Amino acid sequence: MDLAVAIPPLPRLQPVAQLAVVGADVRALKFVERKMVRERNRVCFALEEASELIDETLASLRSQ
Repeated sequence: MDLAVAIPPLPRLQPVAQLAVVGADVRALKFVERKMVRERNRVCFALEEASELIDETLASLRSQ
């Protein structure tokens, strides 16, 4: 991995920029929309998992 290459935040959500390009192409719009919904769900799931892990870790530290 080259650390000199900039990686955009949430790279899996970057295709949302394609929505402006597809314009009136309904088929392409629906394709990008579905892809973004799936990626959004993945991000939400990962954030929920991280939040649960943080809560569990903090609870464990408080009980010590």
